[in-house]
Amino acid sequence: MEKETFQIMKRPGFESEPIKIRTNFFEVTKLPKMKIIYYDVKISPEVPPRLNRKVFTCFMEENKQALGGVKPVFDGRANMFTHKQLPFESKSFEVKLEKDSVFIQRPPATFKITIKKARDIDMEDLFQFLHAKGNMTNNCEIGGPLIQLVAKILGLGSPNDFCKGLSDMECQKVEKRIKNLRINDNHRPEYRQKFKIEKLTRISASNIKLDVDNGNKINKVNVQTYFQNTYNRRLLYPFLPCVIVRKNNYLPIEVCDVIPEQRYMRKLNDIQTADLSKFARQNPTIRENRIQTGLNILNYRDNEYLKQFGMEISNDMAVVNARILPTPTIQYHKSSRKDRVQPNGGSWNLRDKKVPPVYYARLAAARARLYSFAFHNTDTESSEGVAIKFAVEELQKVKVICKWYLNQKKKKNFLYLNWRLAYSQLLH
Repeated sequence: MEKETFQIMKRPGFESEPIKIRTNFFEVTKLPKMKIIYYDVKISPEVPPRLNRKVFTCFMEENKQALGGVKPVFDGRANMFTHKQLPFESKSFEVKLEKDSVFIQRPPATFKITIKKARDIDMEDLFQFLHAKGNMTNNCEIGGPLIQLVAKILGLGSPNDFCKGLSDMECQKVEKRIKNLRINDNHRPEYRQKFKIEKLTRISASNIKLDVDNGNKINKVNVQTYFQNTYNRRLLYPFLPCVIVRKNNYLPIEVCDVIPEQRYMRKLNDIQTADLSKFARQNPTIRENRIQTGLNILNYRDNEYLKQFGMEISNDMAVVNARILPTPTIQYHKSSRKDRVQPNGGSWNLRDKKVPPVYYARLAAARARLYSFAFHNTDTESSEGVAIKFAVEELQKVKVICKWYLNQKKKKNFLYLNWRLAYSQLLH
């Protein structure tokens, strides 16, 4: 009999002080009830998003009649949204920018913008979720069909919402999220293999050509035909790209399942981390004032684009329930003037506080072992080098601490025993 695992319900409101806090969220009090039309936008030659917006703004000013009085919303890259259908399904326009513009340093000053309808976005799923009639989630880090994960990454309700191939922008977004994920193939139930995703193709399964050896000659067939002839598997989404796994093997997205419970981490870069830390250290009053200043600049109440979509946003910060957890007691060495400290306001004084050197040695050894374990599971040669580097640095800390203790206490066996202890902890 198979064991069934389940998650124990957490106990809310236990051993903590309830409070109410203001957040930097502003409630959307009114949502659009109409279908939103999504369009693909391609601007050539390719330019940075900042200039893309300048080109698009000029396009709207020059083509108000062609747009039927609609004010489209543009993300600065390749996505455009309108509250109603435009007079055309697909059309190209020429846009000319003045050469003395601060955005234009050199020719060309003429751009071509192509707009093509992608699909209608039904808001019913969102309304069902808000009324507790549906289940919408952004948790994409679980096992299951890869195609469902891709649909969630792109903000689609289900794989059934795929009606065409992915744009370059969508491919980049998906590849960034699924790269290095471990998957199983499902087109051979009796012989399932594990792979790690290396890349995402920019062309569809129906357009990727493979060399197939038929004995006498080598024929070129596309991935869609290959899976039909070899595995009797008819692809439902041949217009979607494939994932590239070991040695340039192509797998259609729909024949892949994400392996559950795998480690998946995305890190901020150094600049983002520093900015986040700097902002988090600000006084709450200063942060609130800056948020309110930004809200006034956005001027949601009089925003013509929000009015066009029938949306309204509150000007008041959302108030939510929170709890203050009890402060833990910190214990130091007994030789300290005060070996137990109760922090006040998140801070405490380390004056006259002592910690045994063996604590630092064990901490450094544990960190070294953690580095070794973490990077050992990344399956890359470069990561092994990083693991060794960090591990050696941590063990050097142990060595320095032990030498200091040896000089202070003159205990000759301490250095040998603790160094061997730290080294054995790392290896085992």
